[in-house]
Amino acid sequence: MALLSQDAPDLMKSRLEQGVWLDQIERSYNAWFAAPNHKKPELLLTGPTLTWAESWMLSQPKELSASLKQYIIRSLTAQSRKSAGQREVVEAEQRRKDGVYRYLLITMALFALMVLAPGAIRDFLGFQFEHSLPVDPDATGQTASDETMRPDGPREPQIADPSEPSEVAPVVAEAPKLESSFAKLANAVQIQSDKGDQRLAALLAAEFFKSLEMTPLAKGDEQLRDVSRSLVADAFVTRIEPLDAGIRLSDQSPAISCPASSRFLGVSETRQLHVWDNALRGSPATAAARPRIVKSDNVDRDCARLITVSPDYELIVSPLVSAGPAIKLGAHDADVIGIGFSGDGSKVVSVSRDSVGRIWDARAGRRLADLRVDETTLTGAALSRDGTRALTWSEEQVSHVWDAASGRLLGSLKGHQGAIVRGEFSADGGRILTVSIDGTAILFDARTLVPLQLIKADGGSILDARMSPDGRYVAAISEGAAVVIFDAEREGAVAELSNGHGKIRAFTFSQDSKLVATVDWSGSITIWRPEDGHRMTTLNRRGDQIASVMFSADGKSLTALSRLGSISTWTLTFDESDLHARIKSAGYTCLTDDERRHFGIPSATQEWCVPPPQAPAAVITEPVKTDEPTVE
Repeated sequence: MALLSQDAPDLMKSRLEQGVWLDQIERSYNAWFAAPNHKKPELLLTGPTLTWAESWMLSQPKELSASLKQYIIRSLTAQSRKSAGQREVVEAEQRRKDGVYRYLLITMALFALMVLAPGAIRDFLGFQFEHSLPVDPDATGQTASDETMRPDGPREPQIADPSEPSEVAPVVAEAPKLESSFAKLANAVQIQSDKGDQRLAALLAAEFFKSLEMTPLAKGDEQLRDVSRSLVADAFVTRIEPLDAGIRLSDQSPAISCPASSRFLGVSETRQLHVWDNALRGSPATAAARPRIVKSDNVDRDCARLITVSPDYELIVSPLVSAGPAIKLGAHDADVIGIGFSGDGSKVVSVSRDSVGRIWDARAGRRLADLRVDETTLTGAALSRDGTRALTWSEEQVSHVWDAASGRLLGSLKGHQGAIVRGEFSADGGRILTVSIDGTAILFDARTLVPLQLIKADGGSILDARMSPDGRYVAAISEGAAVVIFDAEREGAVAELSNGHGKIRAFTFSQDSKLVATVDWSGSITIWRPEDGHRMTTLNRRGDQIASVMFSADGKSLTALSRLGSISTWTLTFDESDLHARIKSAGYTCLTDDERRHFGIPSATQEWCVPPPQAPAAVITEPVKTDEPTVE
């Protein structure tokens, strides 16, 4: 039996600690990599683990992959920001204390001077304490002026020469105080809408609109006009009775919305895959596939087909809403880490851990092309809407564009400083958007492959970004949990969407890109206008936890799927031109006198609402006299 040296126990202990640290770092990295974007900041390394990871990266850089290095660097950056923020807080508190001390010292010094040398203070400041006393009004009812109290008597009145032009102060018309009255009505509409009193909300919105039309200075104010549209939406938003399927969705798998077919897709806690067809408004269908996690990349645009991967790395396309057969595409030689359908559903692109990408015919079930780049670790892929081009991204901070039919490399996209985690084509195929772990996104011209715009958020790193359906906007979620809207045609943010009371966790565009819906962690859904960030209305206040939302094709309704499996639909309207017609068709009773007094609204008779019922007049009845004798 071999004997251990004296250094052997310390060596074993060192290797054991090293193995523990390595295992902990790898587990943290795997959890961070698999987590959704809004959870990633919470899973960065901290404390001793980060210290050991930094020393490991500096001493043995060749043993770490590029993505793991970026994970450690991002953790160090976050720790540095946190330390800087704490230092700023301490410095600000110290400055506040110093200011308080200086104020107290100055106050005490002035008080001492006033007590010990009041004459010096009076002479220094030039005060005439006698003139500061209140003076009784004179016979004309006016207060005596400083001139009448002079020791040598009042001055002679100065008579103006009529030949000389006298300076007359111009008469300035006082601007009407619009803010208070309009703000009071706007606040009242939102309160009544939150309470569910649609009648009061609608009538108060109509009063706001009427006041706006009758006030010349406010009629052309576009900001007040936007408020009017928002109040109309708050007043007339209608929630269709929700459908409860009695299904609790899994927290590990995101729910998927497909606006093109009005379908939702979600995995329950029992690992059953369910498809909700909102157009039919019936119970969800249960698919045969039983995946643990479903991502949007695994589903086609209509939520009609799903790609699953077998244990031997074979790709299988399974129907979700029909009884057709499953189609086997073929297999990779390693674990599949990236999948994507083309917009028309004709092709599928896949990437495996051995850095091989493949393009498949989704209907015929055959391989079309292989995608390989030397010394590049591919991590994901996507196809254009028409299926003619493919996009792959890697840990080496570079993306590649391919011809989908032949597999020919068309060019590379460069500009990021970290591993790329996501990419997509615009709907028309003219632009490409990539998102990196370095906290930025880059918009490229898909034909020339030239970068058009570097997208950065002032509130921190960008966690995820998506293009609007028309390609005009790019919406990004920042570390500050706000959605920042960028114009694809010019640099810089055009709006920041933040409701101020809850962190935003998801967003979606309407099909015409004129509206954006955001969902925060409290369950509230807020509708915004992307061109300037104006809030249009808020839905589902203090409601169920929302798993996914989508607009209807015409943008006039929004449907949400909750974590409890219930479907809720709200009808939306933002046009105040037919406001009175909608109130009249709803048959709402006009505001009563008590309601007008309560909300400070002048009495007026409106023809677009039903007059309140009048109290019946008291009828006095007298006993009928008869000639019959009274019976005692």
